Amino acid sequence: MPDFTTKIWTKERIFLVDFGRAKTGDPHMNYPEVDNIGFQDDANPSEHGRITSSVSDFENVRVRFFRTEISTSARLHMVSTNQDVVRVTDPADGVLQATRDQEIRFKAGKAGRAALEVRYNWPDGPAIGRLYVQVYDLQKIPTRLHLVKVNNFDHPENFFGQACPTRDDKVNRLKWYINQINHAWIPHGVKLVAEEEVQGSPWTNAQIGSNSVNPNYDEVLMGGALSPNRSPAHMNVYVLGQFNMGTKMALGVPVAWAKQQNRLYPKPAAGAAAPAVQHVSNGLYLRSDIMLNPVLVAHEVGHYLELCKLADSGPTAGVDQQWHSTGDTVGGAPGARDDLISRRRMMYPIIVLNQSTYPWRNDTGYGKDEKGAGKVGGLISHRRLTQDITMEESLRARTTAGSGHLFAI
Repeated sequence: MPDFTTKIWTKERIFLVDFGRAKTGDPHMNYPEVDNIGFQDDANPSEHGRITSSVSDFENVRVRFFRTEISTSARLHMVSTNQDVVRVTDPADGVLQATRDQEIRFKAGKAGRAALEVRYNWPDGPAIGRLYVQVYDLQKIPTRLHLVKVNNFDHPENFFGQACPTRDDKVNRLKWYINQINHAWIPHGVKLVAEEEVQGSPWTNAQIGSNSVNPNYDEVLMGGALSPNRSPAHMNVYVLGQFNMGTKMALGVPVAWAKQQNRLYPKPAAGAAAPAVQHVSNGLYLRSDIMLNPVLVAHEVGHYLELCKLADSGPTAGVDQQWHSTGDTVGGAPGARDDLISRRRMMYPIIVLNQSTYPWRNDTGYGKDEKGAGKVGGLISHRRLTQDITMEESLRARTTAGSGHLFAI
């Protein structure tokens, strides 16, 4: 037998049990993502484990439990540390199956934080793993939807990938689309609540400054700022039949970034003072002539909620602190993030996955697109890591959603 100083395992951590998302494919509010970005959470330094979230009074919330390095014959119990916050409903008796993995269901109760502990042999036995569950109260974002005709250019019949010959068909399809976006955000206690009436908001030369029917980036942002029926108390969602913004098919513009970029309209004439009232270009801008993955639009909602943000204090206040990430670019040095976790994060990568020569790295757990490539993921991070300002997205989004500067006229 070798001596006890011989190294037998290196560069790996062994976890007896683990947790993950309970389904593959598109996001679903009852199947929240599990933040497995390590085990450290600087916001809760005494906690070490995976993190997930849900909304008060949600039932049938599901995660998947894995026996990674423990026998299926080991008797394990799933125990909540606070039944008022999280109550395990399946298995009802808390005894885990003698299988390598199984679906766990729980009911989210009042807002708060609790842990689902995996206990060995007895319900009060040693804890060998934990899933921390953050239960949120629901924050609703009032949303106004606009079907925009640009210089009389209307929407195509193939509207977000489905035949919609009438306006009513398009309205129903658009509301369905918003609901799909909500599947990514509701587990974090954020919901877009659309008004019943969908606005018909024509843009002409007065709104975009030209007679174009295929407006460019500057024209689109100007149009949103000066749009008829624009609301100062809603997130305005402008749906256009087409626009000319390169690879951009959707765009989320937060208030702070619009002001920092001087996207204020109408613009004063050269040498003239600014008008007494200037409108800000904040909003969500979508193209209807393609079927855009709702996760990518949920990503743009993340922009609106300032997940990629500006410095808010100090000598660099108001300056881009990070957009998609700090110092990362697409196709340039040092290159966009391309690690396994980033491939699942909703805010990364910027547009598409850089396809790897290793096929397993292309599988984020969200299925394949029409070209057979792996879809970007829907993970919104929970944990705080002081060395990475892009983290703690769940709480930061909620902070913005509940702030007083979410909307602007």
